[in-house]
Amino acid sequence: MTMWNRYKVELCFVDKVMGGIPKHPDIIRSWLEARAPSEAAYARLDNPTPLAELAVAVAEEVNAEAVAENKVWSGFKGDSTGLYVDGYHLKSHLKDAANTLQKYQKVTGLKAKLANRVFVQEPKLYLGATEPAGYWEHPVHIMTMQGPRSALKRNDYVEKAKLSATLLVLDDQVITEHLLWDLLSFGSVRGFGAERGLGHGRYEFTFVAIE
Repeated sequence: MTMWNRYKVELCFVDKVMGGIPKHPDIIRSWLEARAPSEAAYARLDNPTPLAELAVAVAEEVNAEAVAENKVWSGFKGDSTGLYVDGYHLKSHLKDAANTLQKYQKVTGLKAKLANRVFVQEPKLYLGATEPAGYWEHPVHIMTMQGPRSALKRNDYVEKAKLSATLLVLDDQVITEHLLWDLLSFGSVRGFGAERGLGHGRYEFTFVAIE
């Protein structure tokens, strides 16, 4: 008897999914620093990767170059198989949906409970492409010490991408199949990946239990 329920999930993106990993080495380090765990949480990790070493690894995965245009350019990680997103991005996507939907569900503290009960088995989720289909430039508005400013931002994208993943869900009847379906239904409209607030990363999905 296993403590896990297992589900196969497939996301089929209806248009473009945008890359969100910086392509400039300096920006990668700042990006990682902003997402780093607290000192207390870091101390509890087993064999944590030093930030400088992690920044180098990410830079290699996105072919980062220290050129000016890359300071506003984001893309995807890739290897010899193709472009991919990390498995934890799918878990973060579900947590984001849980944070929004928890007042509509009967589970209190839904986001935290999902974080401790739902895991993505695969470390890499391939998108079915070996290189981006292109890049999308759009204006962004930022506040600086000198006041509001406008700039251009650039994102690599993949069209009609697909990814599949295996979810391991603790079998304690807290995160149910019906609840996961609701989270994916919300996420399919909310969007996955970078620039989802602008309507990108919407998808259709299949979700089936694995015996």
